[in-house]
Amino acid sequence: MHVVYPAPKMNVNPPLHKARLEKLFLNSKKLKIKLSEEDYILQSEKSIIALDKATQGSKINNIYIASFLKNNDFYYANNDEIIFYRDDNHLSVSGGYWISKDFVSSIISYIKKNNLDQE
Repeated sequence: MHVVYPAPKMNVNPPLHKARLEKLFLNSKKLKIKLSEEDYILQSEKSIIALDKATQGSKINNIYIASFLKNNDFYYANNDEIIFYRDDNHLSVSGGYWISKDFVSSIISYIKKNNLDQE
């Protein structure tokens, strides 16, 4: 069984924020929308504790979506080509696709680690 932890909630709606900047003729291509690790911990602490308690002692694969979006103490909502979010706290189809390799790798590693591929 797998439990997927929530994605970080951004302080802005990334697609809307980038669109507004483009309307103002600002170069939004280089803009990285990010959330600090400190802000992520403050916003997610209760849900992470609750999910950790609920899965404690069970053979469950905890999948942390946030870890797939993290780079150097920040959680990013976009890169130069893709906006990962459709609003402030839900991944877009493109964002889901972008993290899918890491997501699937996490599941495969868990299966191999727990010898579940032998069942």
